[in-house]
Amino acid sequence: MRIAFYKNDKLILNVSDVSRVSEGTPYAFLGDDTFYTLNSKPKYELYYYTIVDGAIVEKSQEDKELCYPVVLQELKAFKLAQIDTRTDAIISQGFTYADKQFSLSLEAQSNWTGMMVASDFLTFPYEITAQNADNVGGVKYSLADKAELVTFYLTGIGYVSYVIGAGRALKLLVNEAATPDAVLAVEDAR
Repeated sequence: MRIAFYKNDKLILNVSDVSRVSEGTPYAFLGDDTFYTLNSKPKYELYYYTIVDGAIVEKSQEDKELCYPVVLQELKAFKLAQIDTRTDAIISQGFTYADKQFSLSLEAQSNWTGMMVASDFLTFPYEITAQNADNVGGVKYSLADKAELVTFYLTGIGYVSYVIGAGRALKLLVNEAATPDAVLAVEDAR
């Protein structure tokens, strides 16, 4: 087991010998050989452990519950950020149409919207570029007519709306959670 000690969110000591640590030192608990940094894990873990006589001691349930208002606030912020990150990651993978992968970057979304706005002025079949296996543009696809353009557009933008909506539903569950365990129970299975 290793302990990391922090001061103002900066690592000041990383030790495996807890006897070198004085009582009351702020720390993040490191268990199962997993390094928990304050930048990648929730700070709420700081509140659940203390050092007594040079040993790491988990606080009693009563003492943990006294920390719930602070723990809950930090845990919710961490979980909401995770959901936002996952939402961005899913959208950045693009969407599939006619067995081809298309980008959903902000630029691509703007282009697809521009095509819809200008659809009365396009000549069909209209050629667009899909992503190749490396997620780089390069595979050509022809939209046969305006009806297919509408279907293509609604598929892509509909997917974005679905992903964002599912993220909002998860964030609502996080915001309504009354305990840290309830926050941790919210799983993003998208």
